[in-house]
Amino acid sequence: MGDILSTADTLTRQSTGLSVIGDNISNVNDSSYARKTLETESYSGAGGAVYTSTEIVSSRDSIADRQVVEETSDAGALQAQTNLYDSLNNVMAESLNGSLGTSLETAESTGTGITGGLSSFFNAWSAYAASPNSDGAQSEVYSTAEELASRLNSASTALDDVQDSMNESLDSDVSEANKLLNKIATLNTEIVTMEARDTGSASDLIDERQAAMEDLAEITNFESTTEDNGSVTITLPSSDGTTAQTLVSGGTAATLSVTTDATTGEYTGIAATYNGSTSAISPTGGSLSVLDPSVTSAAIQEVRDQLDALANQLITSVNEVYASSSSDGTATFFSGTGAADIAISSTITDADDITAAYASGAEGSNDLANDMAELLDTEYSTEDGDLIDGTLSEDAAEIATDIASDLSTATDASDQQNELLSMVTTSRNNISGTSTDEEMSNLIITQHAYQASARVLSTVNTLLELVTTRLS
Repeated sequence: MGDILSTADTLTRQSTGLSVIGDNISNVNDSSYARKTLETESYSGAGGAVYTSTEIVSSRDSIADRQVVEETSDAGALQAQTNLYDSLNNVMAESLNGSLGTSLETAESTGTGITGGLSSFFNAWSAYAASPNSDGAQSEVYSTAEELASRLNSASTALDDVQDSMNESLDSDVSEANKLLNKIATLNTEIVTMEARDTGSASDLIDERQAAMEDLAEITNFESTTEDNGSVTITLPSSDGTTAQTLVSGGTAATLSVTTDATTGEYTGIAATYNGSTSAISPTGGSLSVLDPSVTSAAIQEVRDQLDALANQLITSVNEVYASSSSDGTATFFSGTGAADIAISSTITDADDITAAYASGAEGSNDLANDMAELLDTEYSTEDGDLIDGTLSEDAAEIATDIASDLSTATDASDQQNELLSMVTTSRNNISGTSTDEEMSNLIITQHAYQASARVLSTVNTLLELVTTRLS
C-alpha cells in the first residue's frame, strides 16, 4: 500500500512539474515573467510510505527588478524629451526653412519658409528701388510683406499646436497611470489573500504586478517597498526632500490629475489625490517628468522667445527705416510685437500706400527702398543692444539649427538609455528568465519520470488484480 501511495504522490508531483514547465515555456518571451521551479521536501508517513510536499517557487530577483524599473523610468523620460524636440523640429523646420533638412541657401533661393520669406521681402524692396514708379514692384513689396507676416503668424500658431499635442499626451499618460495604479492596488489585495491561504501560490499575480509596475515606470518614477504580507507600497519621492507622496498602499491607489489655471484654463501642473488629500507632484522620471506643463511650456517658450525676437527685430528695423517716409517721422510699416501678431500696419491699406522715397527726398526718389533692401544683409548683435545675432535670415536658420541640435542630443541620449535598459533586462533574464533549451530538457526528464511512475502504478495495479482474482 505504501508503494501505491508513494507512486501516486510522485505522479501528482510530476504532473504539477509538467504544468510549471509548460507555464515557463509559454512565457519565454515575457521579460517580466519569472521562471518557476517545483521544490520538494520528502518525509516518511504511516505504513512506510514516503510523502513529498511540493511548492512552486518563483526565481524573481528583487534587486534586478528594481534596476529594470529605474532604467525604464529614465528611458521613458528621455523618449518623451525626444518626442518633444521632434515635434518642435518638425514644425519649426517647416516654418523657418520650408521643410525638414532644407538649408538656409535653399530656403533663400526658393523663397520657402520664413528665411525665404525674408529674402523675398527685401528683394522686392530692391526691385522697387530699381523701378520706384512701377506699380508691379510696389505690389510685390506689399504681397511679400503679407506673406512674411503670415508665415511668422503660422509659426507661432504651430508652437501652440505643439503645446496642445503635449497636453494631449499628458492627459493620456495620466489616465494610463491611474489605470496602472488601480491595477497594482487590486493585485495587492489578491496577492495578500492568496498568500495568506497558501504561501507561494500568488507567483503569477506577482509577475502581473511587476509588469504593471514596469509600465508605470515608463510614465513616472517611483520607489517601491514589499510589505510582509506580500503587497507593495509605491511612493513618489519629493524633489525637495519633503514627505514622499503615496501612490499605492495595500489595496488603495492615488488618483493623478492635471491642474489648470482657473482663469485661462491652461495646464499648470500635476497633482495626486490620496485618501482625500490632494498635493502637487513633480515626477523626476518617466514621461510625466517631461510632459509636466511647466517643463514643456519652458521648452516651447524658449523657441517662442527666439521666434519673437526675430519678428521684433524685423518690425523694429523696418519701421526705423520706414518712419521717415512721413514728414513727422511716425510712419510704420509693420505693427505688432512678435511672431503671433506681426502684420502690415493699419495705415497701409493697400500697395498704393507704400512709398520708395523718404518724405524729404525728391519725387520719384528710391532712397528709402534702397535702405530697406540693405536690411537683408544687415548684421545685428545682442552685445550692441539688438535682439538677435547675425542677419535676420541667419537668425531664422539658427533657430532651426538649435532645435535640430537639441533633437539630436535627446535622440542619442534616448538610444543610449534604451541600450542600458536592454542590458539590465537581459541581465535579469539570465537570473530569473526562462531558457527554452533548459525547459525542454526538464520537460523530457519529467515526462520520462512520469511515464516510469505510471508504469510502476500500472504494474502494481496488475498484481493487485491478479491477487484478487486468485483469492476469489
